[in-house]
Amino acid sequence: MQQLILSIITISAVLVFFILSAVSSLAGGVGKEVCEPYKPLVVRITTQFSSGEESGFGFLVGERYNQFYIVTANHVVRSNGPDNPTKQVVLHFSWDPGSRGYKAELLNTVYRPLDLALLRINKRIINGADRVSWEGRNWCLRWQLEEEVWFIGRARKWYIPPDRRAGVLLGTEADLQGFIQIDINSIQPGTSGAPLLVRNGLVGMVVTDSPGKTRAVNIDYIRRFVAIENPYPWSLGRYNSDRRDGGTITNTPSSRYREAEKAEVVHSTSQRLRTPEMTLGTPLADFEGRRDSNERPNRQAAHAKVASHGDSLDSEKNLQPSRSAVQKNVNKRSVRSLAHAETLPHVSQPLEYDDDVTTPQTTAMELVDNSSAAPPEKLVEQPVLSPPEPGDSLLEPLTRMDFIRLPAGCFAMGSPKKEKGRYSNEAPPHPVCVDAFWMGKYEVTLAQWVKIRGKKPRRSQGSENHPAVPVTWEETQDFISRLNKKTGQVFRLPTEAEWEYAARAGTTAARYWGDDISCDKAMYGNDANEKSCIDYVQQQEITVGGAAPVGSYPPNQFGLHDMLGNVREWCADWYGEEYYFSSPKNNPAGPSQSSVDPPARVLRGGSWLDGSRIIRAAVRQWLAPGKRYYDTGFRLVLVDQEGTENRATQ
Repeated sequence: MQQLILSIITISAVLVFFILSAVSSLAGGVGKEVCEPYKPLVVRITTQFSSGEESGFGFLVGERYNQFYIVTANHVVRSNGPDNPTKQVVLHFSWDPGSRGYKAELLNTVYRPLDLALLRINKRIINGADRVSWEGRNWCLRWQLEEEVWFIGRARKWYIPPDRRAGVLLGTEADLQGFIQIDINSIQPGTSGAPLLVRNGLVGMVVTDSPGKTRAVNIDYIRRFVAIENPYPWSLGRYNSDRRDGGTITNTPSSRYREAEKAEVVHSTSQRLRTPEMTLGTPLADFEGRRDSNERPNRQAAHAKVASHGDSLDSEKNLQPSRSAVQKNVNKRSVRSLAHAETLPHVSQPLEYDDDVTTPQTTAMELVDNSSAAPPEKLVEQPVLSPPEPGDSLLEPLTRMDFIRLPAGCFAMGSPKKEKGRYSNEAPPHPVCVDAFWMGKYEVTLAQWVKIRGKKPRRSQGSENHPAVPVTWEETQDFISRLNKKTGQVFRLPTEAEWEYAARAGTTAARYWGDDISCDKAMYGNDANEKSCIDYVQQQEITVGGAAPVGSYPPNQFGLHDMLGNVREWCADWYGEEYYFSSPKNNPAGPSQSSVDPPARVLRGGSWLDGSRIIRAAVRQWLAPGKRYYDTGFRLVLVDQEGTENRATQ
């Protein structure tokens, strides 16, 4: 009898085991179905340091000029201290298990808080690189609370957890630093850099690889790091949950933009790309003074260059071609982390969102690889202007806003190719003429905001003489409507052309004081990630990590304060990437609709959050009109109701 009972128990246990295995196999199909299309994009990374080795994962996010761009966790490819430099970073692909790996180039890193690094490798040297397809490979902004989530990569294997070991997302959006919290037990050490996926696509990258409550960087913050703060390609499509068919939003430039960029590519990449060169077996510290002087000077040089930047470890002959030629193009400049780089500020922490869209940003314009030659961009000759004299001033009695009458005039809008730090959306420089107008001497302050709207903006900081931030474009329109009713005057935001004309004040340099920059000229570099002016700010007894009271810095030649730095200023225009190609000469008012998704309005001037590259008169930024950041403010134009006496020269 006992043997019979024991046999029944044994048989039952076996049956239960097989049933659970079958259920697990069936259930695991969802995760496999979600992750398998992305598996060719995932790379296993082995980093050799002077002392020791680190392993993790990363994934491809872009492709350009036969180069793959890969993101991973910074700690996978960089050590914590200068005494243990990176010697080489080796990539392994899932479809090429027999390979010894391929050496990658380390482009850029950000330490805190996001822990990101960007790599680049020549796809021509990778066996089976044609397996990589961007079709249907999406990233998504939205997810549900406790939605299931999977990852690819663990313990040096392309592991995909079965559904029973899938994790769940603990929120519906990233926190203010850009992180996603996950409850998942299948993650183990060695998972850092692995992509995080939900049913609709990529949502982030794992940066802490301990079981339980794990942290990942939001995919949109990664996108901004790659394609907005840096001028690199982003080839993933955005999953559009607003469409019933679940379609994607791609970021393909139009043919008109391609034609312009063919002429722009040689110069603009040399101005914008600043990348350390890593060679096999050589410590990164030995290259701390080297950067590429040109990403693509010509086809022959480009082929030689990428061969040296991404070499197969399977064949030493790949290390030899044209290295001496490449070294001639290396420019000795220091390599900085993103925290000290001169980059776009779109990664600044968002405050809150008025709808369920997680980010207001769209991808930066991409350069398009085109093998055919193109004529160089036809530059507009900048008119010779003597600095205009400031006009009359006016004090609005209700709010005590100061306005200065700016004379009519013409200028070259945009930046010339030679301008250091120039972005491609500043091209081409083109002649613009504006009529005379009244421009606010200062940014609108908190006291003036309260005078009209009755209370401070949400999460505002500073005294009554600080700029009114953070405000959305839509809130500025409400403020203007109330102000107009109370005063009987007509106020509005400046157009983008008026703003740049006012900022330049008759000058043609990158900044209204010249091409150089220092901390006593404007409020910038006052953030934990951009610290270049924090010491000066403390000496001036200005709050660290915020804007200065308006008028704290010297005015420009028109007498306007803080036209560069302090806070970013809303303009009236929709943002159009290609608008400069069709802009009218006289009083341009911007395109009829935005060229980006979600639709965005123009922001100008840079802010306390930014590095020096953004503090230039030509820099163009954009943001959805219902969004706000810590540094979004505005100043006003007063419309002359008696008519404009002075017209710009036609």
